[in-house]
Amino acid sequence: MTKKTPVLLEVACFSLDAVKVVAGSDADRIEYCSDYVSGGVTPPLADFAKIRQITEKPVYVMIRPRDGDFDYNNEEIKMMHALIAEFKAAGADGFVFGITNPDNELNMEENRRLISRANPLPCTLHRAFDKVPDKHKSLEQAIDCGFSKILTSGGAGNAVDNIGVLARLVTKASGRINIIPGGGLRSYNIDIIINRSGAGEYHSACITNTGTLLPDPREINIIKVKLRS
Repeated sequence: MTKKTPVLLEVACFSLDAVKVVAGSDADRIEYCSDYVSGGVTPPLADFAKIRQITEKPVYVMIRPRDGDFDYNNEEIKMMHALIAEFKAAGADGFVFGITNPDNELNMEENRRLISRANPLPCTLHRAFDKVPDKHKSLEQAIDCGFSKILTSGGAGNAVDNIGVLARLVTKASGRINIIPGGGLRSYNIDIIINRSGAGEYHSACITNTGTLLPDPREINIIKVKLRS
């Protein structure tokens, strides 16, 4: 019997308390960042040493110096290089970032430089990809830059809204880069995303209680059960 390839779940964590929840769950990887409302920015470096004491799960750190667009100036790009160097030395397992030009096209040169700075750690192109005008062109550019993954909702809205786009991206990627559907992904809608996209990795904050920004461990485990089925 052919062994089924594991389907992975990455959970976004916006605090140390969130990491503690995910550490005891079935999640496969953590995306660590701050500021849920903005969609995530770089978290405090000082907290990262504590994370390494909390969990042995792989932790990818978001490198985003501010909220807003992804067209960064020279000083902001220098800051991104410094942040990658610092988190790399602190034991990060990978990075999540993306730089665009004013027209929302990927900035190939600057993304390549950041990937080189992160080497040999893997880099995920985050939802800056959702802003690009031509997803298929930018998919090829992301591969050319050296990204190993693309975290995307397929465009404006959430993953369910853009399930057709996500499915086409997974097909076009053809194993050359991992497409990670994310954006509004929860246990109540993940079945359609799994069945239609055929992706091998998924991303969710797994937050079900609007009064807290902590992932719900039951939500994580339900999603993992569905990913295994």
